[in-house]
Amino acid sequence: MRARREGRALGGCRPATEERNQEAHQAALLRAPAFGVTLEAGCEKSLAELSRDLFSAGCKTRSGGCWTPEMVRRLRVRLKETKLALADVALEVGACA
Repeated sequence: MRARREGRALGGCRPATEERNQEAHQAALLRAPAFGVTLEAGCEKSLAELSRDLFSAGCKTRSGGCWTPEMVRRLRVRLKETKLALADVALEVGACA
């Protein structure tokens, strides 16, 4: 607890900050469209099956393994967010033309 109060992290982990969270979120938004075809093709599959498909498509963890089902679920959410953001940009550009 003392290390936490003093702002140090235990076990070599850095404490999360809003800035790091935003950077990770932005990176995920950029990564999601790269695997959008695989995600959309597997919309009827379980998250575990989709994880294996993503692994085959080159989507791996930093250690080179498959993503967990929770990670796949979050990637699906990021893909939806990216599509909505792109649709908003298209609407704004269309309004200016």
